[in-house]
Amino acid sequence: MSARMQASPEGGTRRARLEAEARDIAREVSCRRSNLYATREFQDDAEARLADLLANSPKDPEVALLAAQLTEGRILERYRREQAALMPAVPATPAAIAAHRALGEARFEMAQSRLRMDLNGADSSEWNLWQDRHLEAAQRASLAAAELSAIERAGSDSGWRNLPPDQQRELRDLVADNGTFDTPIAPRNYRDVAEETQDIFEGHQPVREAINDTGFAPFGPTEPRQRTPSDQDARDTTSTTAAAQRTARDGIGGQKQPPPPDRARRLTQQKRRREARSRGVRALMRDIKANQRYLKQLDRAVDSADIKIASPLNQNGSMFDLTMLSFLLETIDKSR
Repeated sequence: MSARMQASPEGGTRRARLEAEARDIAREVSCRRSNLYATREFQDDAEARLADLLANSPKDPEVALLAAQLTEGRILERYRREQAALMPAVPATPAAIAAHRALGEARFEMAQSRLRMDLNGADSSEWNLWQDRHLEAAQRASLAAAELSAIERAGSDSGWRNLPPDQQRELRDLVADNGTFDTPIAPRNYRDVAEETQDIFEGHQPVREAINDTGFAPFGPTEPRQRTPSDQDARDTTSTTAAAQRTARDGIGGQKQPPPPDRARRLTQQKRRREARSRGVRALMRDIKANQRYLKQLDRAVDSADIKIASPLNQNGSMFDLTMLSFLLETIDKSR
């Protein structure tokens, strides 16, 4: 590929096509690396290597590389688990198996695309590309979910096949209205994503500042929305009624109403929790710089649950939470 590119004149159609192919290959390689970083074996090995470097050579460039890889893997694992939790049980109707599989594959692609969006928040063109891929996967997922629903309801694949195209689309839109196929509409700060993921690992429900997603429904908020039974019944309302409800929720002209007191309280608690984590990380880094027994202190911190990650991904505990990894990345970037 590289040789062919060099042999092609710059500005030519062939050169542009080869460059586009090279970018696609690079994206595929990046996705496969993320899959590797999310494995338990890689996480364990990378943590051990990072601990050794911090104890003996904290300025080694590999520290930043390992911190970035560990962070990337944990965020991807979080997104995968969120999507897996939204999957229905394997259908008893054999004709619905293919639709169930298609739904799972599309949700897997949604998780991967969301990670790529997070990683490319500063590159608008790349972020938009992965947003398009996320949206396309979300649309395939909602279509597969609608097909699965129709087949299971009828007990055969005719339940979907016999629906007119307009009814198939209506059912797909109805399924998408539950919010679990939402596509992000704006880039996010990667550090915020890491902090939010750490909150989830510790068993907290993150709170996000409201964004104006008027005109983007149902592709607005980035976190999956789970409806209550009463909400499920309300999905049969007309689009006019739904629009009126959104107007009432958002206020005139799409402006959000002030958050309720409970939301403000939770945001304050979240801020304090994250600040406390950050102070703990800074204290550990001071210990490193003072050449103290860092690994021994980390072991004590894990034992006393000062560093606590309540997640199947980290069920054996972890020496490095995402706040620590983000701090390492920022510190090394500033020192360059």
